[in-house]
Amino acid sequence: MVKSLFNLAWWRGRSQREQRALQIGGMVLLGLWLWRWVLSAAWHTWVHSEPMHAQLDQHMAQMQAMQQQWHALSEPTTPSPEVSLQTLQALVEALGDRARSRHAGQQFFVEFNNLSPEALAQFLVQSRVQSHARVSEAHWQSVDGQWNGQLVLTLPGGR
Repeated sequence: MVKSLFNLAWWRGRSQREQRALQIGGMVLLGLWLWRWVLSAAWHTWVHSEPMHAQLDQHMAQMQAMQQQWHALSEPTTPSPEVSLQTLQALVEALGDRARSRHAGQQFFVEFNNLSPEALAQFLVQSRVQSHARVSEAHWQSVDGQWNGQLVLTLPGGR
């Protein structure tokens, strides 16, 4: 048999003073339980919310500043036409006697003979990536797997 948690006969056997003390003790225990499991988290949030908000605002400002710095660093910087010209000349020199170049204003002219497809592709990619020059004209043909032709590249800042 299951005994009742609250035995009515036992309660009636207590004096009025004992019943009042037990009621107050029960309310104190209930209040402590409520405080521990229900109210303390809300109290902690209420007390500490202002400093936490200020700290979070400071962290957010720092993160936004870092994000702006990252965006500034990730944007490609376009070299000046002089730097671009030097880079293109070095790339043509790396091709050896198979290519020669000249420039006039914002245009850079390259004539090439007997370039492998890999060498031509590498030159085109490096000219775009390193000097930011754009191919404005291209005339080429393949003879026995080697490429001959002319390129006209426009330096950055040119039209």
